[in-house]
Amino acid sequence: MNDLLAEFQPFPQIRDNRSKVEISAHLAKRMRSYRKKNNVTRQELGKMCSCSEVHLQCIENRTRMPGAHLVSRLATVLGVTADQMLGTQTLYTREEQNLMIRYRRVSQESKSKVRILINEILTAENR
Repeated sequence: MNDLLAEFQPFPQIRDNRSKVEISAHLAKRMRSYRKKNNVTRQELGKMCSCSEVHLQCIENRTRMPGAHLVSRLATVLGVTADQMLGTQTLYTREEQNLMIRYRRVSQESKSKVRILINEILTAENR
């Protein structure tokens, strides 16, 4: 049962063995690429993200690493995901994430029924 519950824990941390320097380099490259693809200047992007042009220049030049909130805003404005900006991989598919979100919204009684049903399916499939 604990194995089953482990599947429904909050989204896992990204397991990334890259150094901050590597992540910063990837982010800088991607941010510049997406910005140019969208034909947006640093100044325009800064206004859209409530951030200074100088700060964005520092990120692109790898002298600063933005916080998670800014990465999220940049990604939204540039029309990509934060995962794409950082070059990370999501451990769950969109369908699996949606199932977990919906699972969290149901009552404890319904969660118990879901766990029982999943256990019954797994038992039947393993025969």
